Amino acid sequence: MRMFAFMLFVLSFPLLADNPLPVERLDTDEGYPYKNLIMRAQRVELIYSELGNRVECRVTVMMPDGSFEGEKREVSAKSFHRKPMQSCMDRDKAKQLLTRL
Repeated sequence: MRMFAFMLFVLSFPLLADNPLPVERLDTDEGYPYKNLIMRAQRVELIYSELGNRVECRVTVMMPDGSFEGEKREVSAKSFHRKPMQSCMDRDKAKQLLTRL
């Protein structure tokens, strides 16, 4: 199975206007619809902060007709590290966004 990469932003505190957020690339083998969304969107950002064994995250997707900013979620660190997109975005929402691309 091929691995797909997308942009991953790490949310750090405190946020300073002069310092850009660190950017990492994250490899994931998540299937449909997440893989398709990652491949077709102009940019996918997964913004998160780790809070012990919990992760607070949200997904932002940039598309030609605008952008989508998901709601913040709190998920277990284990599920986040296994399937970050699936943990931070509903499958139905990913499918819905995919139809706009």
